[in-house]
Amino acid sequence: MAAGKLVFDSESEANTSNGNPYSSLACHGNDSSGDRLNSDHCRAAESGLLKSPLPHSCDLCFVFASTVTVMYLDDQKLSVLLSLKPELFEGMRFDFTKGLNQKFSLSHRVLTDGRLNARLKCDLTENLSLKGNAQLTNEPHMSHGMFNFDYKGSDYRTQFQLGNGALFGASYIQSVSPHLSLGGEVFWAGQHRKSGIGYAARYNTDKMVATGQVASTGMVALSYVQKVSDKVSLASDFMYNYMSRDVTASFGYDYILRQCRLRGKIDSNGVVAAFLEERFNMGLNFILSAEIDHKKKDYKFGFGLTVGE
Repeated sequence: MAAGKLVFDSESEANTSNGNPYSSLACHGNDSSGDRLNSDHCRAAESGLLKSPLPHSCDLCFVFASTVTVMYLDDQKLSVLLSLKPELFEGMRFDFTKGLNQKFSLSHRVLTDGRLNARLKCDLTENLSLKGNAQLTNEPHMSHGMFNFDYKGSDYRTQFQLGNGALFGASYIQSVSPHLSLGGEVFWAGQHRKSGIGYAARYNTDKMVATGQVASTGMVALSYVQKVSDKVSLASDFMYNYMSRDVTASFGYDYILRQCRLRGKIDSNGVVAAFLEERFNMGLNFILSAEIDHKKKDYKFGFGLTVGE
């Protein structure tokens, strides 16, 4: 990689039906009544701007869920880091993805708990793309939607995000050397009149990538991905909230076989999870999901089908 050059692929796994980074970790925030929310009710990733003492809103989680993973990691390392956030679910799930042409694609997901997810991606120009995400559910105040405008330059990448509830966000990352990139992100939640700002750094080589993040909401996050071989990669992360004093560490693996892919993780809370994707045929995958929390005696299992590429 030449100095000042930052490489991005046009299609990130985080934006396909098989790798959604905001579908597995819960915000663990509080709703308007002050009750602790269960992870089943809010499946969104915890980025630096989200794990905060803000009044809980799934919109807040939804907006910046993919910013850190997508903006601060290249796609090869992103897929490995997703092993720390496997796309766990309970019951049955059906995914359908259809590419209408080389520049426009749609994907839908139906779950037995009544949630319906939809995503679209449209390449407006060679460097500018539009991505839309929506979730519909029969639970009050849990439906949400978001649009992303993503621009990729030769050595930088920027993203503007707009969500329901007067939610706005922007993020930027710049390559400052062949291996080091620096970036930042901001958001404004008009419904709650809350804002946040975060900073991030990434260091990468051909075999590893390390990221660090700090946010005004109190979150400090570190992640590390190591490629062991062509088929095996390992990942770890550490998250600390200096306002709530919450600490979580995770270790994950990504193992690719000829016809299947196995991802899993174990965290410092003793939660063990695994996610298996088995390819039956071109465009048809069978998926298995499992999560075991011995401490809380909480066990979740699911299976499903993914149709389309």
